[in-house]
Amino acid sequence: MIFETISYNLGDFIVREGDIGKGFYILEQGELEVTREGKIINEITLPGAMFGELSELLSVSYTHLRAHETEADL
Repeated sequence: MIFETISYNLGDFIVREGDIGKGFYILEQGELEVTREGKIINEITLPGAMFGELSELLSVSYTHLRAHETEADL
C-alpha cells in the first residue's frame, strides 16, 4: 500500500458530512475539527491519529471534517 501526503489550508474541508467513505486518513501534522449538524463533536490533534476507517469499511457517510486552527497534512 502506498501513502500520499495531502496538504490542506486552514478552513479547507477534508470530507463533507454525508459523503460516502472512500478511504481513511492519518494526520501527519495540524489540527482538525469534526462536526455533525454544525456542532463540533471532536478535534483531532495528535500526529499519527487515524480516522475515516469506519466509513471506508462500512460504506457509511462521513461527518464534516476540516482543517482547524492550523494547516494540516494527511
